[in-house]
Amino acid sequence: MILDKICIENFKSIKDVKIKIQDKTILVGANNCGKSNILEAINILFGEKNPNYMEPKKSDFNDLATDIVLIAFLTDISTKDLKLIGCSKDKINRIITPAMQQAGHEAVFRLNIQLKSLVQNTDPNSVRIDAVRYYEMDNECYRNGFGNGSEGIRKKLCSFVMIPTIRNIQDELRVNNWTTFGKLIKEIVKLSPHRTAVIQKLMESQNELNSLLSEEKNEIENNVKNYTPIDEIIFSIAKTNEPEEILENLQMLVKTGQFTTDISRMGTGTQSAIIIAILDAYRKKNAGCLGKQVAPTVPLTLLAFEEPELYLHPHGQRKIQKTIDELIKITEIKTQVIFSTHAPILLRNLNIPQITKIIKNNNGETQVLQLALNQIEDIDAFKFKNLVNTEIAEIWFADKIIICEGGDAYILKAIASIQNYSIDEKNVSIIPTGGNCKFSDIGKVLERMSNEVIIITDNDSLVSNKNNARNQIKEILQEKIKKIAQTDPDYNRLNDLINSLSNISSANPQNLIDNLSEFGVFILPIGNNDLEACYSQTAKSLDGVSTNAKERSALIIAEEMMKNSNISNYLTFTKTFENALEFSCR
Repeated sequence: MILDKICIENFKSIKDVKIKIQDKTILVGANNCGKSNILEAINILFGEKNPNYMEPKKSDFNDLATDIVLIAFLTDISTKDLKLIGCSKDKINRIITPAMQQAGHEAVFRLNIQLKSLVQNTDPNSVRIDAVRYYEMDNECYRNGFGNGSEGIRKKLCSFVMIPTIRNIQDELRVNNWTTFGKLIKEIVKLSPHRTAVIQKLMESQNELNSLLSEEKNEIENNVKNYTPIDEIIFSIAKTNEPEEILENLQMLVKTGQFTTDISRMGTGTQSAIIIAILDAYRKKNAGCLGKQVAPTVPLTLLAFEEPELYLHPHGQRKIQKTIDELIKITEIKTQVIFSTHAPILLRNLNIPQITKIIKNNNGETQVLQLALNQIEDIDAFKFKNLVNTEIAEIWFADKIIICEGGDAYILKAIASIQNYSIDEKNVSIIPTGGNCKFSDIGKVLERMSNEVIIITDNDSLVSNKNNARNQIKEILQEKIKKIAQTDPDYNRLNDLINSLSNISSANPQNLIDNLSEFGVFILPIGNNDLEACYSQTAKSLDGVSTNAKERSALIIAEEMMKNSNISNYLTFTKTFENALEFSCR
């Protein structure tokens, strides 16, 4: 079983969004764009707390007159999954029917939680939980509900752990009455081969507790019987056959030298490190179940994090990325991970569909941007994945991205700093792609994710079509024109430019260069064919500058420019770079 899709309606900043869930789903976006609201909605769907006991506040509703609706779709359901949920053989046969299998349809669970409008409903606790199996066949929707057992089914669908950003001694540390650490350790105990022995020991302790307190217990029983008919009161340490419940209030202590400290009183970095260690232990325990007698207790494990990199040094961040990647590889007990992040290091070498960009529209409402596989069929996914390293991964947080061939990026950043262009305030990233042959894939993906791509490249990209760069520029412009209404005069102008790129021999190259700049493509003019042609004699004479080491030379020159706060001593031509920066900061 996998979580396939989440639909959220009318919850906080979210009016209506649908999110396709991958094995690893990463939420990226600016602060206050709605990432935490999405994770909170998932927590309501799958968390420990029964939604029937929720008390929605006015601030929970995007529109007070409308219900909040949270829906999760779970697919890839097997007979084994249904047995784990507790379905009888007869129920399984009604859910996975021969007719459905012959028609090539699969069963889908839909978990629906509806929080009633505070305006139309006077009962603040009015919550509807609906768990049904449905599939579409012959334009009809076949449904099979679980009746009054929906809350029980909700808890059995998956094992869910939510790890919030704030982890301290205050109430924020808790996840629906569970401590963060207790919830994580609970998942490990479930997979322990000693679980049966733990149950036995707990029951022995429980019996001993009732024996030691027998006098007090009898007194309480007799008093209660004066008011209501009961047979017996039993002191219980944990729910029968659920020893993990005793871990609800688990606190972890750390001993350093002679001092022992509650982990909740230690730094967030230390807490994050311990969470990573617990997750890694869970991963190993999970993997260790393969081929052993320890059977999974639920069909799916779902982990959700808010900024797991918080206060971790780079090595710790890489470790958590590795742990997450190892978790989702385990096939016997399916694990999916959803997290928000501001750390480029966690966005390296990703598959494009794993990225979910969260933005706010002009009305302040959260929107979701994702690219499905059928939207990137023309992208070299392998090349793109390996191109996006830690340095370039900041593209996922930017609104505008200037893509350069290589050393241009160092020069451009130096000019932006010296001349005080507001690239950080305008959320602009400047990235090297390692050559104009790599412009197209990264440019098309970013444009499709509602970014604005700006290009700076050498003159030979246009005139001699080096590395097929002319066609790559054309492909990016074709993405830009999709965002322009055909009634807009810019549509025809850009369309003419795209056609001119197809027939460059009949066009005036310099005139074409000037016109392209109006749409974010900046090409060094005739006479300054490439970056090296812009270097002054002073720049060329610097130690380490060589035509055989172009990128290193650009870095040396950029550092000298920054050190001396001087551009003209090192560059004879800067207009193209300045125009690109002005365009990006407008």
